[in-house]
Amino acid sequence: MAMEHETSDIVGSALLEAFAQRGLQAALPEPGTVSVVLPDGSQARADIRGWRDHAERGPRSELARVAGEYADQAVAAFGRHAAAPAQAGGARRTCGSGSTRRPRSTRRCGPRS
Repeated sequence: MAMEHETSDIVGSALLEAFAQRGLQAALPEPGTVSVVLPDGSQARADIRGWRDHAERGPRSELARVAGEYADQAVAAFGRHAAAPAQAGGARRTCGSGSTRRPRSTRRCGPRS
């Protein structure tokens, strides 16, 4: 069950708005995870804990720009990932801050649904 996004989460709100401005629906099932519905209807998840730490240290006036940069990078990574045939490498996963490389272990990465 996904946690409801809290309106007091300024950093999370900025990130969700950045994805929305790019035409993608996104949610924060956990404070450290973003889940994005891709144009083909599939979902991609990324660990945003490192990004969140970075965004929280910066000035609030830069938050929309920083969130937009992250969303742009994630959209590009998800797009590259979607273009790769699923049969070529087994299960597809997303890791870290939007990286779509196949992990050696699944401790830090979750299977892509």
